[in-house]
Amino acid sequence: MGLHYARHLFRDGRARGLERLRLMQPEAAGRVWDATQTWGNELPEEDHPTHWIADRAVDWLSRVDRPFFAWVSFPDPHHPFDPPHPWCDRYQPADMLEVLPPAHPEEFDGKPDFHRVWTTGFRGTPWEWVNPGWVQFSEEEQCTILAGYYGMIAQLDHHIGRVLAALAARGLADDTLVVFTGDHGDFMGDHQMMLKAPIHYEALIRVPLIVRGPGFAAGAVVDDPVGTIDLAPTALDACGLPRPTSMQGQPLRDGARELVLTEDDMIRGGFAFRTLTTRRYRITRDESVPERGELYDLVDDPGELVNRWDDPALAPRRSELLATLDDVMRHDLARELPLVCQAG
Repeated sequence: MGLHYARHLFRDGRARGLERLRLMQPEAAGRVWDATQTWGNELPEEDHPTHWIADRAVDWLSRVDRPFFAWVSFPDPHHPFDPPHPWCDRYQPADMLEVLPPAHPEEFDGKPDFHRVWTTGFRGTPWEWVNPGWVQFSEEEQCTILAGYYGMIAQLDHHIGRVLAALAARGLADDTLVVFTGDHGDFMGDHQMMLKAPIHYEALIRVPLIVRGPGFAAGAVVDDPVGTIDLAPTALDACGLPRPTSMQGQPLRDGARELVLTEDDMIRGGFAFRTLTTRRYRITRDESVPERGELYDLVDDPGELVNRWDDPALAPRRSELLATLDDVMRHDLARELPLVCQAG
């Protein structure tokens, strides 16, 4: 409350603002906030955050002077899964059967115990909203959740199109670097999990990365392992600006690369992981329990179903990957960073 979007909701008085807040709640759609966290948002689409953010970007682009930089950050798709009309009606639960990830309960036999625990979630605790447990839903409930999630994606796609159209309207499309990416993936049924977790499956750490602009070939598909840490150097490179020597990452136009590092201290004192992803392998070192690691052959096992960490046949490869992981980490940086924010 009190931030820019809240001011927008209350732009014509307290009564209208409170009514808009009421329309956002599940009760307005005849639902309650249950474990699925899914309903059709009764707020008019023009007042929805996704629409509002695109409006702000389009307005700004219509009058900004060049050169410019814009960070247009959409929170959706995100739980609760409550797209407004018409997006909440875009997909039906029955449509989701063809994309519902198959269950492989046997996969956890050779994996760290907390992987299986994460599938059941925290039902009945104050943390249920963070992870209500995918395996505890019926197939119908899972498909209902996915239908809402896909509706959010369709809405987002539409409004990003509006932002790109605003660039074109000013004749700037050919001279502007546009990067579409995300901060993390969502499991949404992969490995019988949902939302996010401190578990580095591809469903979580492989995020969209679409780049359009000068120096990037249209329609090209690049399979190199890269990281979001490469985006700031990419933007500076595209603008012909020097990179600070302290900046990590490298411009995407610098050529092929073989690996990317993921560092995660998501739950301090409990879960801390270092992951190296190459063209063929993904290895994760558990900083808290070093013997509890993961190793997957992404060519033979793209679904990451079989943990090869203890496989004698891959022991030399594991040693080599762990050595590379240690080499690419920045050991000159303090690992204990201040916890500046921990928002829900």
